[in-house]
Formats: sequence, C-alpha cells, structure tokens
Amino acid sequence: MKNKFFFRVLFGYVFLTIFFFLTCMLIVKNFLSKQEIKVITENIKSVVDTIESVIGNAPGVTKEKNLEKIISEIDKKTDIRITIILFDGTVLMDSENDASSMENHSDSPEFKKAIETGYGTSIRWSPTLDRYMVYYAKKNPEFVIRGGFYTDKVSEITDNFIDKFFAILLILLAAGLAFSFVISHFLYLPVKELLLFTEKIKSGAEVSPSIPGRKDETEKIMRNIAEINAKTIYLKEKEKISRSILNQFINIVDFPVAIININGDINICNKSFVNVFEIKEKDGLWWEKIKNFDVNRLVRETIEKKEKIEQEIRINNNYFICKSLLLLENREVLLILIDITAIKNIERGRKEFLTAVSHELKTPLTAIKGYIETLGEEVEDLQQKKYIEIILHNVDRMEKILKDIITISHIENPEINLEMGKVDILKIAKNIISLFEKKAAQKKLNIQLKYDTVPQITGDEFKIEQMLINLLDNAIRYTEKGIIEISLTYQQETGTIKIEVADTGIGIEKAHLAKIFEKFYVVDKARSRQTGGTGLGLSIVKSIVLQHNGKIEVESTPGKGTRFIITLPL
Repeated sequence: MKNKFFFRVLFGYVFLTIFFFLTCMLIVKNFLSKQEIKVITENIKSVVDTIESVIGNAPGVTKEKNLEKIISEIDKKTDIRITIILFDGTVLMDSENDASSMENHSDSPEFKKAIETGYGTSIRWSPTLDRYMVYYAKKNPEFVIRGGFYTDKVSEITDNFIDKFFAILLILLAAGLAFSFVISHFLYLPVKELLLFTEKIKSGAEVSPSIPGRKDETEKIMRNIAEINAKTIYLKEKEKISRSILNQFINIVDFPVAIININGDINICNKSFVNVFEIKEKDGLWWEKIKNFDVNRLVRETIEKKEKIEQEIRINNNYFICKSLLLLENREVLLILIDITAIKNIERGRKEFLTAVSHELKTPLTAIKGYIETLGEEVEDLQQKKYIEIILHNVDRMEKILKDIITISHIENPEINLEMGKVDILKIAKNIISLFEKKAAQKKLNIQLKYDTVPQITGDEFKIEQMLINLLDNAIRYTEKGIIEISLTYQQETGTIKIEVADTGIGIEKAHLAKIFEKFYVVDKARSRQTGGTGLGLSIVKSIVLQHNGKIEVESTPGKGTRFIITLPL
C-alpha cells in the first residue's frame, strides 16, 4: 500500500516543487534579461545625449577631432560602441572599427527609425562584429549618433545574478523536497491506519474506532465505517434468518416454488417443483433444468424488465398460474406455480354443459316459436294477441341468450384457433354503421365515424366484426337521444390501433364498472328484460380483445354516457 499511495503523493509533491522551481527560474531569467536590456538601452541613450551635448559645447576644437576623441574615451570607459552615421547611411567614424571599411548603414532598423522619428532602438546581429548587439540611435542636425552594447555582456550580468538566485532556489528546492517527504508521510499515516482498520473488519475481528492521540476526521471516518460494518452484519444476520424462514416455507408449501439466480443456478426449489419439471439434479443452469419454453421465457422477461410478471402456462397436461418477481437487489427470481388444472376442468365442463344445453334447447324453442307465430295469426282476440306477443318476446330473448352462450363458448375454447389475416378496421366500421342506421334512425340517434389514416391489423376479421357489432348494439340499446361516435386512431409510437365507441346514454354507476365484463352480469335487470339484453355481449367483446393481445377500458358518467376504449396491436 505504501509503495502505491505514499509514493504517488510524494511524487506529486516533488513534481510540483520541481515544476515551481523551473518556472521561477524561467520567469526570473526572462524578467531580468528584459530589465537589463532596458537599463542598457537607457545607459546608451544617456551616453548618446552626453556626446551630442559635449560636441556642441567644445570651443576651439574642430568637431570631428573632438568627436573622435570623445567616442574613443567613452568606449573605453563604458564598453559602449559609438558610431557616427551620415544621413545617407555612410559611416563617418566608429569607436572600434575603421569607418572606411564599414558597409552602408541605411538599412539598419534603428537608423531608419531615427531618420523618421528622431530616435530608434533594436536588438540584432551585427555582421561587422559578428555578435548580437543592443542599439540606440539618435538623429542630430548633422548626422545620426548610434550607441551599441554587446548582448553577451548583458547575459553575463544576468547569469551572474541568476547563479546567485539559483543557489538560493536550490536550497529552497532541497527544503521543499524534504517537506514533500514529511507531508507525504503525514498524509499516509491516516490512510495506513484506515487500511489496517478495514483489514481487521474484513477478517471479522472486533475493532475499536478510537485511535490514541488522534481526534480528527480519520477517527470520524473509522467510526462511520464501524457503524456501517455493524449495520451490515445485522442486515446479513437478518437476511440469513429471512432466508432460513423462506427455505422452510418453500419446503412446506405443496405448490411448486423455486428461487433462481440470474446467473443461472437454481438456489432453492421444493419437491413439487422438482416433480413438475422432472428435475433429477438441482445443480446446473435453470434453462437446462426447466424444460418448458414458456416458463423460461417468463423468467428471462422478469430479469430483463425487472418487474413482476403473472401468466397462465400449460405444462404437460396441467395448467398453472405462473408468477415471478425479483429478489435481493434484482439478483434472484422467485418463481411460484399455482395449479389451476381442476379449475380449468370445471370451467371446461361448465362450458361443455352450457353448449350442450343450448344446442338441446334450440330445437324445441324453434318449434315453440313457430307454433306461437301460427297461433298469433289465427287468434283475433286482442287480449289473447297481447299474451302471444309477450310469449314471442321472451322466446326471442331465450334464443338470443342461447346464441350468445354458443358464441362465447366457441370464443373461449382454447382448441379453436383464430383465423388470422389482414383486417381493414375502417372498412368493417363503415359496414357495421350501415347495418345499424335503420335501428338508430328509429330512436332518432346519429352515428358518427371519426378516423385518420388507419393501417390494417393482423387478426380474425369475423371476430373483430362481432366485437364492434356488440359494442354498437349495446350503445344504441342504452341511448335514448344524442349521438353515438366511433373513433379510430393509429398510435404510431406504440404501434397500435385505438378504437373508441362512445354514446350519450344512461351511463353506468362506478360500482358496476368493475363487473360489466362478467358473464350474465346486468346493471339494470328490468331494462335488460325490456330491451332483450343477455349480459353476455360485453363478455364476448372482452374475450375477443384478449385473444388479439389487446386491452379494453371503460369510462362512464351516469346520465351523460359511456365510452369503451379498445387498443389492438398491429
């Protein structure tokens, strides 16, 4: 640990110290160089001004001799090279070279600037002396006086100061490195203590969060870790107890239960689960042990969607309600199977009985209806005709009930497959409206169809048509005035068709809404007898919707109307 954390911290401090040291060196050297050049330029300017002043005030001596003597003495005393340049660039005299051998200076930047503005400066290479020079030139009424100083002499001055400054910085660097080691070691100590503390917790040993002589954030961190560790131990013990209770429960219950790890193992399963899936060995991957496609798909969907799923599944010749949900932070799946085979057999027997009875009653009812209609044609007594009409009405109602029973038995029969194909919902809706226009007109009702671009869906055309017929018939039966609206909408984001059938009829009380799709459930029995309702129409509608993997909802306000909303996938 020390090799990693300690040396990382130490390296960081050393790097910062050296970086700061080098940065200071560069900044100071650059600053000093600029300052030295500025000072040298001012000195050259002062010398040039002095030369100009002395030449103008020297009586009895010719200017040229006086000037040559002055620049020679100044060069010796100050190391400043003086050059006198005529306005055409010709060198009149130079303190260090023969003027006749020197090239024309009309292209020198400091000379050109002096001619233009009165003075000029530059730092450049001197081809005459083969060295870098700092120049200052000043324009006189007769010529240009230029002074120059060697930049290597400037560097010597700067380097001399830098050497002394560098010595001081080296001392500071050594002190900084020593401080880096000390501060790194100081920072490492609490980390080392935390490491030893967590190692003890990891090994299961008892720990004390207090450290002698340390009352800082480190002790607080240790206290927090100790508290978290205590809570973790408590939760693990609690989880262990809960798991033990769960194991006992799973082994006691007489329905199949298993806990499956998302990585593939069957952690726990009872005897019933083993028997249902004929598992010989519990070890191994669950998708290899549970040899049922629907159950495997259910478990996978639970893991992927991270939500509870419930579905009816057939395993061999038995039917189960299979429930699955995630446990332990989505690491395990609890799988429960409830055997509903007996209920299915009872339901099948009931359907078979109703179908058989319906078929048996259909023939005598047809005969009765025929005789009653013949009798009604022969009877002339008004009172007797009234009784015959009542009998015919109830016979018609019984025929409708038998027809609906046969229909719903046919729809709910799992052995009868849907005749799937492309279905044009809009075309079906228009055809059904034309069938009911006369019936709606008798009650002065207006049927409206609203739609946008509606694509075809995959389904059983006959059953979808039957679904819409039942909804529209129901709407007309329970609406006395107003409109009936059929709306078709394509929901592109979900890839579904929404079908809405709304009326302005009597509506349904909230207490009845949850039961209206049950078989033979009638909200208003007196009205149902009057209108010929059987209580099976909405049950048939829901069965057809579920067979097409859709969903149906209902919204209703008593006295204002009812709206049925069906969503079918494409």
